[in-house]
Formats: sequence, structure tokens, C-alpha cells
Amino acid sequence: MLTNDARALLRFYEALHLRVKEEDILEEALTFSTKHLKSMLPYLNAPLAQQVKNSLETPLHKGMPRLEARRYISIYEADVARHTSLLELAKLDFNLLQTLHQREISDISRWWKKINLASKLPFASDRLVECYFWILGVYFEPNYSMGREFVTKIIALTSVIDDIYDVYGTLEELKLFTDAIERAYFREANWYYKLYMPTFEENLSVSVMSSGYPMLAIQSLIGMADIATKEAFDLVIAVPKIVRSCALIARLVDDIQTHKVP
Repeated sequence: MLTNDARALLRFYEALHLRVKEEDILEEALTFSTKHLKSMLPYLNAPLAQQVKNSLETPLHKGMPRLEARRYISIYEADVARHTSLLELAKLDFNLLQTLHQREISDISRWWKKINLASKLPFASDRLVECYFWILGVYFEPNYSMGREFVTKIIALTSVIDDIYDVYGTLEELKLFTDAIERAYFREANWYYKLYMPTFEENLSVSVMSSGYPMLAIQSLIGMADIATKEAFDLVIAVPKIVRSCALIARLVDDIQTHKVP
């Protein structure tokens, strides 16, 4: 039976995260598999126990590929049935790519210090590594190195603009700034200064775009020479349903996490 085979149940549980809307049977199956994995967890031995624990916290489908790879290397290393050559190859691959990522963030850090925004705008958040981590979740492969560096810089600058609109600019300053860059941020700032509490629908109508996710979806294409065609740019610039939906999910998750911070 499936409930007596933890490995099979774990694979079933992971596959269920690929379900789509209104697949009610798969929704029930996810509840079933989650319940039984949790009940089996105290009785499992390592490394399977750690694998189940990790999956219950963050399913593979929702994780970042390189973080999941790093976690699985440790789990696989503790498996007596491991293939030694395969394990060494995985470690070599991870370390070589990590070295490239470290070199990229080092280059970006030098750029950040050179433009000296930290002293010019002391209120701005210093989130360079966090910004890099965001694009690392979009593409981590070696051939997208230029794209990661470019989009990280865009995200960092956008984050500063977001800080200006959120708290630090006066209403008059923001009017002038908005005229200069033509963004949707001004409406949110206007709500803030007038102490207006927008409805859920009003907030989403503005925040999905002002979140910057549609813009970053466009920018990320620049580093993908294999698919960055005019047709691809035209499609994303039009903010199709898939881009708007991704932006909506990202915005809501961000708002939920921010709300939790006291």
C-alpha cells in the first residue's frame, strides 16, 4: 500500500504540486499524502526523514533549483546506496557554479559602491544580495551571467525608487518625480499621505504593476539571447494574463510576508 511506502508516497506528494485549478481529486490526494507523510515522519530513518521534512516545508516545485540541489546533495551523501562518482560530479558542478555566482555578486557590489547611492540616499535599503538572489531564482545557469548582473542592477535601483515613494518623498516631490518617470507609484503615495485605506480591489489594481514584477519580467529577457526575440518582448510588454497572474501571486505573497513583520 502507498501509505506503507514513504518513498513512493513522497514522490506522489511532490507530483501533486503540479495540479492546476479545480482538480479537486488531486487536491484531496494532496491532503491525504500530506497527512500520512507527517504521521510517518517520526518513524523514518535518515536521510529519508530529512528529505520528507524538507519537502513538507518546501516542495521541490516551489523551491529554487540550486538550493534544492544543495539540500539534496547532503541527503544523497548520507544514502548508503549512493553512487560515489555521481555524488562527486554533483558537488563539482555546484561548487563551480557557486564560484561564478560569487564572482558576479562581487562585480555588482563594486558597481554599487562606485555609484555611491548609500551615501547620497542614506534612507535607501541596502538589499543588493537580496536583489541578486531574486534573479538567481529566475535563471542560475552559467550562460545567463550577463543577464543576472544586468537585472540585479535594475532591481536594486527600482528598490530605491520604491523606498522613495513608500516613505521618504514629500507629496510635492513625488508629483515632480512621477512626471519625470511616469509610474504608477504616485497613487499609492497619495493614499499614504491622505491616510486613505484602499479596498482590496483598488490596491491590487495598482500594486500589481507598481510591484515592478511585470517590468522585471521584461528586463529578464535581455539576458536570454536564445529566446529574446522581438515577438517575445512584444508579448511580455503587453502584460498578458500569465505575466499579470505571476505578478499578482508575487505581490500577494510579498504583502503577506510584510504584514507578518511587526
